Amino acid sequence: MISIAQTVITADQAELLGDGFDRAIAALPPSITTVHLDVAEVLGMSSGGFEALLALRRACESRKMKLTVSQLQPTFHRLLARMGFLRLLGISE
Repeated sequence: MISIAQTVITADQAELLGDGFDRAIAALPPSITTVHLDVAEVLGMSSGGFEALLALRRACESRKMKLTVSQLQPTFHRLLARMGFLRLLGISE
């Protein structure tokens, strides 16, 4: 499981977030088939944060892994829906 600890992902934090995603995915053993992203703390995200999320999804797809998000706060759930991300991500409880 990967967790995002920030409440709001600013443009400045997005690059660090993306780098952290890259390291986390690279460290996973080949036997992993699903990556769970815990977003319990997240309420908002800049466009850079959405780019980092898309890059994480692409990295998972390239390794034949499914990406799911969990612990969605209602505010962030609505934001993901408005941005069209709910159709790209699996939602787990």
